[in-house]
Amino acid sequence: MKAAVVIEDNVIKRPLEENPADLISGMIRRCSVLSAELSVLTGISDALCRHRDIDSALDDVLSACFAVGGVSVGALYLMGTADTFRVRSFGADAGWINEEIQTFFGEPAWLREIIRAGVAAAIPSPAMPDDRASRLLVRSGARSALIVPLVHHEKRFGALLVTSRSIDLHHADRASFVRTVAGQISLALAFARSFAERAASEEEARRRASVLRSILDSIADGVIVADERGNFILWNAAAEAIFLMSPTDAPLEKWPSEYGLYLPDRHTPYPAPELPIARAMRGQSVDRAEIYLQNAKAQPGRWLSVNARPLKDGDVVRGGVSVVRDVTIEKATQEQLMVADRMASVGTLAAGVAHEINNPLAAVIANLDLAARGLAAAISDRSGAGDLTDVAHEIRDARQSAEHVRQIVRDLKLFSRSEEDRRGPVNVERVLDSSLRMAWNEIRHRSRLVKRYGKVPHVEGNESRLGQVFLNLIVNAAQAIEEGKADVNEIRVTTRVDDAGRVVVDLEDTGQGMPPEVLKRLFTPFFTTKPVGVGTGLGLSICHRIVTSLGGEIAVESTVGRGTVFHVSLPMARFGRAPDTNPSMPVVRPVRRRRVLVIDDELMIAKALHRTLSRDHDVTTLTVAADALCLLQAGEHFDVILCDVMMPQMTGLELYERLVAEAPDQAARMIFLTGGAFTPRARAFLDDIPNHCIEKPFDPQELRALVASVVG
Repeated sequence: MKAAVVIEDNVIKRPLEENPADLISGMIRRCSVLSAELSVLTGISDALCRHRDIDSALDDVLSACFAVGGVSVGALYLMGTADTFRVRSFGADAGWINEEIQTFFGEPAWLREIIRAGVAAAIPSPAMPDDRASRLLVRSGARSALIVPLVHHEKRFGALLVTSRSIDLHHADRASFVRTVAGQISLALAFARSFAERAASEEEARRRASVLRSILDSIADGVIVADERGNFILWNAAAEAIFLMSPTDAPLEKWPSEYGLYLPDRHTPYPAPELPIARAMRGQSVDRAEIYLQNAKAQPGRWLSVNARPLKDGDVVRGGVSVVRDVTIEKATQEQLMVADRMASVGTLAAGVAHEINNPLAAVIANLDLAARGLAAAISDRSGAGDLTDVAHEIRDARQSAEHVRQIVRDLKLFSRSEEDRRGPVNVERVLDSSLRMAWNEIRHRSRLVKRYGKVPHVEGNESRLGQVFLNLIVNAAQAIEEGKADVNEIRVTTRVDDAGRVVVDLEDTGQGMPPEVLKRLFTPFFTTKPVGVGTGLGLSICHRIVTSLGGEIAVESTVGRGTVFHVSLPMARFGRAPDTNPSMPVVRPVRRRRVLVIDDELMIAKALHRTLSRDHDVTTLTVAADALCLLQAGEHFDVILCDVMMPQMTGLELYERLVAEAPDQAARMIFLTGGAFTPRARAFLDDIPNHCIEKPFDPQELRALVASVVG
């Protein structure tokens, strides 16, 4: 007998001796099978291209491809949810009952075992003598069957059942054909699942992106996201509204100049590397950074509070996220509350301040009256022998009392000033002394005052703000002590430097103290233990805000019945020392007489200035700034121009601005006199110009020395 042709792995292996007719017959059969396989590949790919639904595609392919392969009947079992199957039968009608097909001819558990094993099962086969195989052939009416699991990259989709009543499916060609079909179906299912998952993922991503965009655009705060290169990849409508243009209009490094971003001092451009979002891109977290925004479109300046966090992919920083809040209104409200609290403090002390002013003022009036009488008596004494010693003493006492009034007025101006939060070196002792003088009438009837000032450096802060803090704490300390026991109670004020190099002010009293439940809420806004109408509950919360905004800390210790101590810690000044508000000015006699123009709408002040300076200079006095401008425009020239700041019709500021444009040499010779710059513009003006400024009431000797130094 001639050896048959053996086909293994789709390769024809010929024995040494073979019948040519058998060889040709085998080759024809193999070509038929290969043609069927090609039809399967073509059919599945075409079906997938024409149909979006994989189930419909399989319906079109299965019957056609198996008809080509000579297989008449079969079923496709696709795994569903809850261990169930979706079944699709194909081929000629075998008379199968639907229930039989759905239950795998009564053997569903066996089908699951084959799928889990991932190995094809041939029936009948010596390798499978199981009774289940025999029962399946009987119930399906088949001569042979082949069960091939649908597996792709360890993913199991189900199984393909192929049966035949006439041919042996165990033959290598037919078995290979069925496996090829099963493999292509598995691949198609894998692709379909992948496409479905991707479509679902994309739809979910679109849905989430839509939700995120809706959330971002509904947020009042601006949100900006930058990648690792500093390109802005996401922002919301609030961010565009704040910056008035799309954040992509300028790269990150140009933001400070493009948008006018400044440090809280309003004058120093914000360094690009220190912007919160730039720091976030370096992996840092930033909370409540303050930025002043003055954009290029000349909109009113705005205050921004900025938080920033790194944008991370796992542990790798991929950019930064910045949340920007416009706090302009909030900051203005806080400023108004602080001013109101300062005014409330001054109002509380009004009676004491009036008392402190009235005492020296009474002495001024009494001594000047006595001096006037003494001078009148001396003048009436025709012999000229009148004794003026008492008159000299009376004038000296009147001047000392007037100096006391001047100091009280300066203290009042310190606490009533509502200037912006300018910072610089501050002398803590000087601020404490002003606060203690303001509160002295509250203190002296309740306790002794003990000052223990250590040698401390200047602190970084704002004199007016710190004065408000200390005045509040001192008044609270005094009011915690009952009146009438000043001999047994103390208020101690101590200054020292702690181990961290900070300046610490300790304000301690021997008053009634506070229980723990009060201490917990002490810095809460509007919390007060005082009766209705006596306290606002804002004082200590504002103190806490001021101290923390200056980079310091405020802490409190208290024991009921023993007293309370507040610890105010402040950072040392970074540069220089605090300017001296009372500089000593040596008297310098001018080389020759000079021309001096005095402009003040208060006639008595103008006369006093004339009398003070006329001994050394030729003085012209005017009470209207517009008249002075006309005089200067007419060609008059003066060596010094003393000008009041706040005047009706034309202010000193307006006169200066006109002279800068028309006579800059005369503008440079102006010295300003002020009884208090009450407007923000006036305060900013006096801070920015290089000219000298002297406060009223002025010391005549200091004024003469200043004029002499200007005229040379």
